[in-house]
Amino acid sequence: SCLFSPASPTTFVETYQFPTNKTIQLVTSVYVQIAYTFFGHFFLAFSEMLRELVPMDMMRLQSPEDWKKGIVNAFNKHAARSVQDAKIAFLKYVSRWPTFGSAFFDVKQSSAPSFPENVVIAINKNGVNLINPKTKELLATHSFTQISNWSSGNDYFHITIGDLRQGTKLLCATNL
Repeated sequence: SCLFSPASPTTFVETYQFPTNKTIQLVTSVYVQIAYTFFGHFFLAFSEMLRELVPMDMMRLQSPEDWKKGIVNAFNKHAARSVQDAKIAFLKYVSRWPTFGSAFFDVKQSSAPSFPENVVIAINKNGVNLINPKTKELLATHSFTQISNWSSGNDYFHITIGDLRQGTKLLCATNL
C-alpha cells in the first residue's frame, strides 16, 4: 500500500518551476481520481473548485471551460486505473522534477546581484536550489559537495559555495 497525502494541486504545482497546462491537467486529474471516489461529485462543484485546482498565475491561460475539458481528457485517459495505481503514477511522474522532495524557504538574499532580491531556496537530495519565485525559473543548483561552509542565526543564514577564500557567499534573511 502506498502512503499518500497530496497537497491541493495549486499548492503542489505553484512550488515547482515551469508548470504547463498539460502538467496542471495531469496533476489535477490524478488528484481528482484520488480525492473523489465518484468523479461526478467533482463535476458538480467544478467551477467552485477551479481556483483550488489551477494556480492563479496559470488561470488566465485558458477559459474555465477549457481547463475543465483538459482535466476531463487527462482523467479519461486513465480512468480505469485504481486509486492505488493513480497514486503510484503520480509519484513516478513528479519524482522526475528537479525540486521533487524539497523543503522550500522564502528568503531575501543580499549578496548575489545577478539574482532577484527575493528567492526561494529548495533543499533536496540534489542539494540547494535557488528559484525565482515570480518566474519559477531554476536559477542555480549547488550540490552539497560544493558547499564548503554555512552558518545561521535567528533571522539569517549564509552558505559558501566553493573555496572558503574565493568561493561565492550567499547571505539570506529569513523569518523562519
